[in-house]
Amino acid sequence: MTSSFDGIRVLEVGSRRSVQVAGQLLALLGAEVLVVEPPAGSSERHQGALAPADGPAEERSISHWYYSAGKSSTILDLDDDRGRAALDALIEPGVILLDGLDEPLVPSSARDDWNLARPQSVYCRVSAFGDDGPWSGFLDSDLVSLALGGVMASCGYDDEEDLSPIAPAGGQTGHIGGVTVAIAVLAALRDLGRTGLGQSVDVAEHDVLAVCTEMANTYWEAQHINPRRATGRHARPYPSPPWNHPTADGKYFCCLPLYLDDSRFRAMVEWFGAHGMAEDLHDERYRVLAERSKHMDHIVAVIRDFCRTQPADVLFREAQRRRLPWSVVNGPEELLADPHLSARGAFVPVVDRDRGATWLAPAVPFRLHGSPATPPARPPLLGEHDCVWDSEAPGWLGDLPMSPGNDAARPLDGLRVLDFSWSVVGPTITRTLAALGADVIKVEWPAHADPMRTTMYRAGEQAKSLDNGPFFANLNIGKQGLSLNARSEEGMRIVRQLLAESDLVVESFSATVFRRWGLDYAELRRINPGIIYVNASGFGHSGPYEEFVTWGPTAQAFNGLTAVSGLPHRQPAGWGWSFMDVIAGAVGTVATLGALWHRDRTGEGQEVELAQVETGLAFQGPSLLAAQLLDSLPVRVGARTIDADEEIACFRGEAGVPYNVYPTAGGDQNDYCAVTVLTDTQWRRLCRVIGADDWLDDTELDHVEGRARRQDEIDERIRAWTAERDKWTVMELLQAARVPAGAVQSPEDRLEADPQLRHRAMFQTLEHPDLGNYRFEAAPFRLSRTPPRLCAVWPSIGAHNAEVLGGIGLDEHDLARLDETGVTWPVGMPRRITVERSLW
Repeated sequence: MTSSFDGIRVLEVGSRRSVQVAGQLLALLGAEVLVVEPPAGSSERHQGALAPADGPAEERSISHWYYSAGKSSTILDLDDDRGRAALDALIEPGVILLDGLDEPLVPSSARDDWNLARPQSVYCRVSAFGDDGPWSGFLDSDLVSLALGGVMASCGYDDEEDLSPIAPAGGQTGHIGGVTVAIAVLAALRDLGRTGLGQSVDVAEHDVLAVCTEMANTYWEAQHINPRRATGRHARPYPSPPWNHPTADGKYFCCLPLYLDDSRFRAMVEWFGAHGMAEDLHDERYRVLAERSKHMDHIVAVIRDFCRTQPADVLFREAQRRRLPWSVVNGPEELLADPHLSARGAFVPVVDRDRGATWLAPAVPFRLHGSPATPPARPPLLGEHDCVWDSEAPGWLGDLPMSPGNDAARPLDGLRVLDFSWSVVGPTITRTLAALGADVIKVEWPAHADPMRTTMYRAGEQAKSLDNGPFFANLNIGKQGLSLNARSEEGMRIVRQLLAESDLVVESFSATVFRRWGLDYAELRRINPGIIYVNASGFGHSGPYEEFVTWGPTAQAFNGLTAVSGLPHRQPAGWGWSFMDVIAGAVGTVATLGALWHRDRTGEGQEVELAQVETGLAFQGPSLLAAQLLDSLPVRVGARTIDADEEIACFRGEAGVPYNVYPTAGGDQNDYCAVTVLTDTQWRRLCRVIGADDWLDDTELDHVEGRARRQDEIDERIRAWTAERDKWTVMELLQAARVPAGAVQSPEDRLEADPQLRHRAMFQTLEHPDLGNYRFEAAPFRLSRTPPRLCAVWPSIGAHNAEVLGGIGLDEHDLARLDETGVTWPVGMPRRITVERSLW
């Protein structure tokens, strides 16, 4: 099947991982991606670990194999005028230029002129902090970015005092940033196809990280409190019982007691009781959720004791049989043989005859059933391809409008989205679609409202309701609210009318719900042949685990992301929020925009399927390859990039010594600063700043190999120096000396003190009908001509019934009748639904 992305040409310049990941996603969609490499090759080629394969070292990097799969490679020296001229010649109409160089190919002041000279091309600048603002000149690393972006403030341990924050492994700055780059580029591409005009895109990784930590910023804005790190579970402002417990066979098992409704709790107690281990959980006092919450420490202790008696796989299958959203904490090596992932083709074989190697690579992290994505292919040899495009001039350029479009319109203006999603994954997709201009209608039934409505409230809130939860408000900004009982006959008739007039429908129920409603894709297509059906579930809509249930922490436990992060010889630290909810929503947005491009070109709708556990495989590709190709398995090393055996670890896309996070003066849990040395020159600069002149005379430390042998000694001395200074002073002294360093920023730091986020307007104040003036997270990317925008609209339950239902011909008498008969509001339920306590 020919891809609708045939003829989309992408130039990938620079070794920033965000650019590599964005290029990877566009290649998987079917675009031709040409990587412009310097004569010595991209830096990724020179990062360990090296696979045992044929060829020189630059052809054996596991990281290069993963991130360059399916791309082409050409050599250009961009420090040379001829190299620049050759690059310019490649920028033909319809080309997308991804610029991840340290210095931009097109300075900010010249981008308008660049767009005028190339009106049908897209320039995307990707940087650490943006090309202007107080921190635009800062040096970065994965660790520095995760510290300043706030990720590390939420990740770590709480079972021992004075343990440093943890940076999740795998070079996640680039993964999170790269998905956002792909979203922004696809939005600009759709606008190009609609109007005939290209534009410039600006993505700063710092912006992206600052708004990816789920509830952390809301805790500060709503309650003026910073959450505290917790081992393998959500960071919260107050202590919480553990979720990950050791099993009889030496593994860990992720149990989420918070999400057990009455029926699931009873099923759990009966299960434990059959083994004589339910203790007193049969008592009447545990039958009500509010009462269970008062005794959660005891309930978790019972769960912990039970887990210790059972093998992890037995726990997983028996828990899921009872609809408990629990999972084994898998390592990457265990995923390759998992029967569900195998049945769904989550890994595809890559055969590289030039290197004499074969491996299994994660398949595309989403499924476009009407325009299947391109499976990963072998990575290119250095300079394997000529400095020309392989494909013919893109035919779709001939379909572009002859006159410019409306500059004020956003890329998705005019699209209607019917949103049945709940929790975080689906609403993350539709939040971005709304910011890009789509008309999003959130459909709910008040008796079973989205639980995120009650996740948290402002400090001192006395009138808690379904409409004044600040986390829900941030997650669902820009959407309309429709209350409708889709399970009633008349409610379903209305749903079908709305589907007939919608462009997309999004749902994030478990796999069989829409089928039980009679709304599988075949029926949706019958109702509306052009509709795009986006579904997001834990394990996907097929396979042995199809009906298994997950929450974000379950998915990241299952797919290996929890296991790879943490300190050696301790349990995994994992992530301090539902990372898989947030990032699966971002990946789902990429897939949705890809499906929209296909429909724009062909008129065809399709089904888009997102399985959270599979999405996460793409965020640890090198670890999965290493588990197959190397003798040793990846190990947890905390923040470091080189382990105790002096081997490259963590696959951060860089390696250096020192590379760690150090305590600073102040005593707060976030009084730490990340310090990273990536070159020998930076090492000498560091020595001068901290007064370590003796190290300058120590020839063993002149190179990273020698420093790796003495990491503990180096860390101890730096720790003594940082402990006498606050984190801001440490950062500023080192950055002034051109050494990458970054304070571990709390939500308070990001919202109140970060000058770069303020400069880039990443938190915007809008007036909410219940919350008043309140700060909301902005979209973390810029489009020069059609920028995303937050609109001061929120889906209070039923608030837009008259507008939405009036649009399908219902008048005020019809609306009154629907209310009275329980179709649009539960009979006897008050309009203002109060809440006794928050979910968290």
